[in-house]
Amino acid sequence: MTKSTSVGLYRYMREYSEKCDCPALIFGDRVLSYSEFFSEIDRVAGFLSAKGIKKGDVVCVCLRNMPQIAVAVYAVNKAGATANMVHAMNTPLGLRKLMEQTKSKALFIEDIFYEGYAPYLPENVVTVVCNVNDYAGKKEERSPVCTAEFDKNGKKRYAFTEIDGEDPRFEETVSGDDVCCYMHSGGTTGEPKTVELTNRNFNEMVLAAEGTVGKFFNTENEVAYTVLPMFHGFGLGFGLHTMMCMRCALIMVASFDSAEVGKLIEKYKVTLLTGVPMMYKKLAADESFKKADLSTVRQAYCGGDSLDEATINGINAAFEKGGSKCRICEGYGLTEAVSVVTTNRPDNIKNGTIGVVIDGAKAGIFDENYKPVKNGEIGEICMSGKTLMKGYFEDAETTASVIFEGSDGEKWLKTGDLGSMDDDGFITFKGRKKRMIVISGFNVFPVEIEKSAKEIGFVREACAVEGSEKEKPFVALFVETDEGENLSEERKAEIEKHLQKWLPKWSLPKKVLGVKNMPRTAVGKIDVGRLEKTLK
Repeated sequence: MTKSTSVGLYRYMREYSEKCDCPALIFGDRVLSYSEFFSEIDRVAGFLSAKGIKKGDVVCVCLRNMPQIAVAVYAVNKAGATANMVHAMNTPLGLRKLMEQTKSKALFIEDIFYEGYAPYLPENVVTVVCNVNDYAGKKEERSPVCTAEFDKNGKKRYAFTEIDGEDPRFEETVSGDDVCCYMHSGGTTGEPKTVELTNRNFNEMVLAAEGTVGKFFNTENEVAYTVLPMFHGFGLGFGLHTMMCMRCALIMVASFDSAEVGKLIEKYKVTLLTGVPMMYKKLAADESFKKADLSTVRQAYCGGDSLDEATINGINAAFEKGGSKCRICEGYGLTEAVSVVTTNRPDNIKNGTIGVVIDGAKAGIFDENYKPVKNGEIGEICMSGKTLMKGYFEDAETTASVIFEGSDGEKWLKTGDLGSMDDDGFITFKGRKKRMIVISGFNVFPVEIEKSAKEIGFVREACAVEGSEKEKPFVALFVETDEGENLSEERKAEIEKHLQKWLPKWSLPKKVLGVKNMPRTAVGKIDVGRLEKTLK
């Protein structure tokens, strides 16, 4: 089905799923049909309109993965406003900063965070408080934060279940080129940025997904499990909007528990999984998952970071043992392009690669002058297509620095990532351009060191960073093991011996350091900057 992408997020999704009489959202034991989902969106959009939210305004959505976040995103869009997507566990001051930066006039927040955040919220913000039991039919289990009209400081707030208003029907005024959401990213430059994404960007992602993996979908019989956070492009663009337009039933969980995944797959006959490497790593090691009936699972996609070989083999072995023919498909994307740029397909997988470019987009490997390099050569991964962002919020200079005009006359994005392409169009990720280390004139790629280190059984995670001693750079390797910071000399020697077998001498780490747990960023990636600071 091909529809015009020049409409709003809400209208586009509803045109796909209007006549669908199947489950839309599954949360705990509660199942919302598409008709119930639409009614909830209309109710919340009516409330926003009644409170003066209109086209051009911004509404902050700061929630974990539960039905309210899906309802809020589409309701904000229907009301004509822009959704400011913020990590549910951001700091109070961090939330305030992002709300003030974008001039957010309303906020959706979870009750368990509200009281700690309330003193820091901007004045005169319409605040809607949500509870995990809002859709569970357990009003008696909701906290007083959701039942009292004013908080202890006299600030008025609204309970999500109680809000209502007349359907504004503003969706017809929303165009494809309007900014539908702000997403906060590390940016291709490595510095925090607010990315402006339009309705068309997200709608084109749906078309790209249809063309790329649509043939593997069984319309109205798909059940997708996702823990991808909706404040992340992969979670909102593919995990929510694409799944809703594909008329899937979406299982949402506020917190990931590997022991529960197998049970959910069996109970709801899950057919599709989306997640990040850490999720699949935990599932591959979870005994209950490996004993579950996984025969209904037909698709599994991973993004957000690189998968190591042990995790690929472990999760595929679990699928096979559980009666599924599914094999994990690794992909690649970034917020500046909504999410997915390349992916492996279920019928065309090359392990160790991030796949080929999705339908409707272009990807290539470019040199420092942004000219294409030969297949097999390493360069910067660049992309072009209709999912390319409008730009960085109020930062035309940085936007211009990451966009260039290709020989085809189209706008191309410099991703800041290194890779190589083979003759079949499959791209191998080589790491962040800014993370590349130069030792004695040789280019060292941390991702290659990390992959080799993670082949060692006792190494759970690895991260190679650049250090400096007497103004000379060196490689330091941090490894996560059960010994934590007290990594024994014997294990250090074992790591060094293994790396010497597989890496050139200039790539060998000068220091091997143990950590109990790798520091993580808001989206779950290893925080390289924090590790680098420990060397200073």
